[in-house]
Amino acid sequence: MGILSALFGSRTSRIEAQIEKNPAPELFAELVRLYQEEGNAKKAAEVAKRGISKFSNSKDLQRLQSDLERAARDAEKERLRAKIESYPNAILYARLAELYKKDGQIQESERVCKLGMSNFPEYGGNYIVMAEINLARNERDSALKHLEKAVEKDKYNYMALKLLAGLLEEKGKFAEAAKCLEQILYFAPGDEAIEGKLGEMRKRAGQAPPTPAAKAQAPAPARPKIAKETVRVTAAAAPARAQKAAEPATAGLGGAIGTFRKVEGVAGAILVDPYGLVVASDFAFDADEELIAAMVTNIHRSTAESAGSLGVGVFEDGLIESESGTLHVVGIKEMILAVLAAKKTKPGLLEQQIRAFAAEVLEAH
Repeated sequence: MGILSALFGSRTSRIEAQIEKNPAPELFAELVRLYQEEGNAKKAAEVAKRGISKFSNSKDLQRLQSDLERAARDAEKERLRAKIESYPNAILYARLAELYKKDGQIQESERVCKLGMSNFPEYGGNYIVMAEINLARNERDSALKHLEKAVEKDKYNYMALKLLAGLLEEKGKFAEAAKCLEQILYFAPGDEAIEGKLGEMRKRAGQAPPTPAAKAQAPAPARPKIAKETVRVTAAAAPARAQKAAEPATAGLGGAIGTFRKVEGVAGAILVDPYGLVVASDFAFDADEELIAAMVTNIHRSTAESAGSLGVGVFEDGLIESESGTLHVVGIKEMILAVLAAKKTKPGLLEQQIRAFAAEVLEAH
């Protein structure tokens, strides 16, 4: 076994040296296959990603990357199915249904969605996936019904509101479509595409555009006030919120996220699922968690899209600095973690806490 490991190591080292000296798509492809033979899917995916970034038109690398992604999705499906068997929660159903949908397994995706909606009717994520299935089948009325349900459960969901606005436009309900778009701009101000569409819907509804004075008087989200003795911890175990399913592993994240404020200068943290719903949060002030989740999701969505357009790869984490503090946004699988911190916070300690929390999230989900 030691001889085989040494032989494999020498082959990979040799190809890495060749890539460093004279990179070529054939070398990247050979290295990917070597790691696949060893069973190291993670390393194979990393090499494929590096190769694609340099040789984006390589058909061989594209095929290898596609195969690796499909294998990763299959492994994730198996993991999610096992999790659902042990400790079912709403998010797991939505993620599994989404994976089935991506692979064209529509009937299986629908089955999982229906189970999720039946077992966790207050969670909006499954309604969104179900609406997307309806749209793929051209079942517009069913999609409308499921999107209305999703927005009822989460009034700050960008995807649900945008899709719903589109369906309402199709039905000629321009005023209602405009209301959906207005709701998006409440938590995603400056979205030019939404602003343009809103102007169109208002015009088609016969509504006069708002005057500058009316815009100035429009209600803005209240800025949270610091309350030193106020601590709010939310987790998936609280029945009052759509995304909070009674499941031990997820419930544990409510306590885990509270550890961020043990780091000096941290004012709060929030974990958001792929649909913009709060999984867990802890703030030192009285906060509108759903609105914060929507804003964080919008920041992540915009940044991820920009990263792709700029050709810098997949967005992983980012830091937004202001005059008085920072906002750390970190992707953890398909979820988003955001941490609010003061300037005085030590970056090393915060990074260590983020890594520890990410490990707990991956274990729970």
